[in-house]
Amino acid sequence: MYAEYTAVDADKLVPLSEGTDLIEAGAMPVTYFTAYHMLHNVVRAQKDKFALIYASTGGVGTALIQLAKEAGLKVIALDRKDEKVTQALKLGADFAFNSTGNWVEEVKKSLKVKV
Repeated sequence: MYAEYTAVDADKLVPLSEGTDLIEAGAMPVTYFTAYHMLHNVVRAQKDKFALIYASTGGVGTALIQLAKEAGLKVIALDRKDEKVTQALKLGADFAFNSTGNWVEEVKKSLKVKV
């Protein structure tokens, strides 16, 4: 059973605008806090580096693209369908590839990497 009221430190709260859909607002921490944690606490992403994002148009993938771009990273997005590859580019990815193909070679070609 959930409590009707609880005491929480103010710095742990996220203020919402009047009329905000609580279900939608409740989903935000799951995706954006996860993406933020992965970028800044786990890999300690640095400006002008690359972020390779699998499942780039899912909830966390979308958040990763947006937060990575905000942090100054170049984004390489991977998805399994061509429509999702197109969507990743619309979301702000610098490069996007279908992961069912030879995406490693496509990335190398796009970045003009010689190996």
